[in-house]
Amino acid sequence: MSLQEYAEEMNFTVQDVLNKCKELGIKVNSKDEYLDDEAIIMLDNCMNLINNDAELSFEETDAIDDVVEDIMDMINSNLLKLLTLFLKKKLRRIKINNHLIKII
Repeated sequence: MSLQEYAEEMNFTVQDVLNKCKELGIKVNSKDEYLDDEAIIMLDNCMNLINNDAELSFEETDAIDDVVEDIMDMINSNLLKLLTLFLKKKLRRIKINNHLIKII
């Protein structure tokens, strides 16, 4: 696939793709040069991250919101568990230290 074909297929300008190729160390100098499979994979991985032209549907946005909410719930739950364990250990140390003080 030529650089120009790639740019058209991905909805980027040829200059955007040339710049990204240069940034990634892919050696192409013109829109007519062909990209090998490895270069296409590298570009796909990078260009898809910066492609902001596509609008998400309501369903896609809702699905993303649900996943983010699930992740946040999981993080909060794990943080709460860690905090609880930490406080229990601290409390045990305090009890042990108070017991040792009473003995002395």
